[in-house]
Amino acid sequence: MRSLFEKYGGVVVVHDLVSSFYDRLLDDEALADYFINTDMETLVKHQTNFISSLMGGPGSVSDDQLLQAHKGLEIDQASFDNVAGILAATLADGGVETADIEHIIALVAQKAEFIIA
Repeated sequence: MRSLFEKYGGVVVVHDLVSSFYDRLLDDEALADYFINTDMETLVKHQTNFISSLMGGPGSVSDDQLLQAHKGLEIDQASFDNVAGILAATLADGGVETADIEHIIALVAQKAEFIIA
């Protein structure tokens, strides 16, 4: 069985999805403030590796690297749920199947526990 990483086209596609995801987040007035002091280039790089690894690709990012990329970001549950909704919409627009989106969102939620205040 192919990994989701292979199924959806590898790192270039994942990078495009992650970039689109952050463009959408930064367009959302309620969420953009969370990222005001964040190095977005580093965050996109780490998140591309993170999502790639969740999809079965070669990337790997530790919790410490994610936390550092977010520079101590703490987000409330309602805002995180909004972020997850934007991620789901971005993945859907990128052609990712519903069952695969649900799987990715569940994995992201597990990893995000350390930033939810």
